[in-house]
Amino acid sequence: SPSSSSPRGSPADGTAASSTATKLTSGPTVASSVQSYETLQAAATSVQTRNAQYSQLVNAYYDLATLFYEWGWGSSFHFSNRWPGEGFDEATRRHEFYLAGMLDLAGALGRLRRGRGEGKELAMADVRILDVGCGIGGPMRNICKFTGCDVTGLTLNQYQVDRGNELCRSDPHFVVHGSDEEEPKLLCRSVQGDFMSQPFAPSTFDAAYAIEATCHAPDRLK
Repeated sequence: SPSSSSPRGSPADGTAASSTATKLTSGPTVASSVQSYETLQAAATSVQTRNAQYSQLVNAYYDLATLFYEWGWGSSFHFSNRWPGEGFDEATRRHEFYLAGMLDLAGALGRLRRGRGEGKELAMADVRILDVGCGIGGPMRNICKFTGCDVTGLTLNQYQVDRGNELCRSDPHFVVHGSDEEEPKLLCRSVQGDFMSQPFAPSTFDAAYAIEATCHAPDRLK
C-alpha cells in the first residue's frame, strides 16, 4: 500500500471525503457488482470473454474500489518514486509535473498560434490536454494548475466522473464565473467515455497523456 506523509483519511488534495451519492454503473447493487467482477475474473472465464466485456469489468472494479482508493491513496491513482525526505503528496505532484513537462506544451501553443494567424492572442489556457483514463482527476487538476492549460479527463466510470467534477467545483481555482445568467465554467473537467472509442472529434486536443490506465485496454495497440 502507498505510504503517506499526511493522514490517509483525507484525500491528498485536502478535500473532504466524497459527498457524491454512489450510483453504480455495473449493477443495481453492490452485491451484483461484486458477483459480476468475480465472474469475469474467475479462472473459468476465458481471456476472450473478459476482453469482450472489458467495459463491465472495469466499471465493476471501479464502482467498488474508487472510494477506497481515494480514502487510502488520495485523488491521484498512480505510483510515484520518492526521494529521501520527500513526502507522498510532494512525490505525486513531482511525478505529474514531470509528465506535463514532457508534453511540449509550449510547442503546442506555438503550433496553435501559427495555425490561427492574425486575430485573437492565444495563451496556455487555449492549449487543450486530454487525460486518458483520469480516475477522479487528481493528475488532471494538478497539471491544470501547473501549466494553465485546459484539461479534460476521460473515464469509463460514471461515479468517477461525478466525483472528479465535484472536486473541480469545490476548488475556486478551477471555477470561472461569467454573467449571472451563465453557468460557471471549469478550467478542467471529467467526462464519461471509453478511451477505446473516444467521444471527441478529431484534433480536439493538442496533447494527451495516460498514467497507469491503458492496462485496462483490451487492445493495447489500438
